[in-house]
Amino acid sequence: MHTREPEPVPLGEADARRLCGVLRAFARRRLGNGPDAEDVAQEALRRVLDALAVGRLHDRAALPAFAIETARHVCQHRTRSDDRRERALGLAVRRGTDAGPDPLQELLCREGCTRVDQALACLRTDDRNLLERLYFEEETTDDLAHRLSVTRASLRVRKHRALCRLADLLAPP
Repeated sequence: MHTREPEPVPLGEADARRLCGVLRAFARRRLGNGPDAEDVAQEALRRVLDALAVGRLHDRAALPAFAIETARHVCQHRTRSDDRRERALGLAVRRGTDAGPDPLQELLCREGCTRVDQALACLRTDDRNLLERLYFEEETTDDLAHRLSVTRASLRVRKHRALCRLADLLAPP
């Protein structure tokens, strides 16, 4: 006897809005930052909707717990990424002062790191995430292309365009 696969859990627009509100509140408690919490809520909701679309969740009662757990993972990833970026920027500052502390060089290096950090914050979220994963988290182009389900050529184009937008933000006015 062949058993049928359970049907995926449908999610209406009102349910998605309620779920997004719950995810936003959860992310704000975890991160304490409005824009970061919004990014986390949107990413978690996207992942939940993707899971629903492929039928990974069949029990409607499990949806809230699944969504919160997904948001928790997204928060952890963001925190780890932020920590890696801070360590990488700190390392860049220290590398610039290997021959001894030159106050002017250290100040210029810190200003440069601050400018890059501010420019990254001004980028679109997808551009910033792409550059952070490639340069701060040191993911390879092949691995990232596979994870994002895009071709290497497409990822190279996205990377090039993101770097151009970053360079425009860093260019003197």
